[in-house]
Amino acid sequence: MFAACGLDELGTQNGGNDGSVTPDVTVESGSDAGPPGDAGFDVVMTCADVDASLDASCLPPIPMGWYPVAVASDAGQTTCPGDAGDYLPVAWVTDPVITASTCYCSPCSAAGNWQCSGQIAAGGTCTTDKQTFTTAPYCWTNINHNTAEATLARTGSPSCSGGVAQGTNQASTTPISACIPQNCADDFCGLGGYRRCIYSTTVTDGGCPAQYPLAHIVSTGVSVTCNTCSTCAIQNNDAGCTGTLTEYSNTNCTGAAMASGAADGTCIDNNNVAGFNSVGVDASVAAPSCGSSGGAVGGTVQLSNAATVCCP
Repeated sequence: MFAACGLDELGTQNGGNDGSVTPDVTVESGSDAGPPGDAGFDVVMTCADVDASLDASCLPPIPMGWYPVAVASDAGQTTCPGDAGDYLPVAWVTDPVITASTCYCSPCSAAGNWQCSGQIAAGGTCTTDKQTFTTAPYCWTNINHNTAEATLARTGSPSCSGGVAQGTNQASTTPISACIPQNCADDFCGLGGYRRCIYSTTVTDGGCPAQYPLAHIVSTGVSVTCNTCSTCAIQNNDAGCTGTLTEYSNTNCTGAAMASGAADGTCIDNNNVAGFNSVGVDASVAAPSCGSSGGAVGGTVQLSNAATVCCP
């Protein structure tokens, strides 16, 4: 790591007896003190002379805990100028954005359906003969009665699937390429194609010194924790069967109806001495609905080795 030693409280080197201030970053030869290495990189600045300093006079005074960095105008740049060991190349990212495809849940869908079963009772006051059925429509053939009623019951066990996280778990980011000085002899202020800035690995909220108003929260990477998908479950469990009972003069539930009514346990009389010879039940039930889970659900971005870069 590199150290900014011999600095006053503004991070500038103290001047001579005339009270002047030289805005240089002074670095001790061989020192391993300085910015923390938990920003995803370790910087060791070396100087030929223990009293030498990096010329950062192109910057406003650098506060304590902040260090010079050259930000490349080309975000895709992967190398730094100068000889090996002059600058440490750093690939940062900033402005993470969760997109619609980052955290996505599969839609809910139903498997299976309900059916309608029941019982028909006929004769007398709808109590003489009884016939059960497991599916509708149903026809009770070759009977002779004047009254009939039907009761219905819902059967079946549909289920729901979906509501499963299917997103990329990747946030969109903007790359930043930077070069951190490692040698006191580096021509930091003379770099072309770079913006001279400062950075701190202990300030991670984007707060910048007053003379460095342009801020970026940067990191060496981001990870995303998606919000939990909504559980897919049947929403209309109270759906019931409804239907119609119809009495026919023929024996196979075709032709003109003699009488009809709701299949809800109401006893229907055809008021015909001859009676009916078949009775049919037609019933239906709503399809199971599993809710509206699915689509983007958002999430939380975590920064790896966060730091703040501030530029004048």
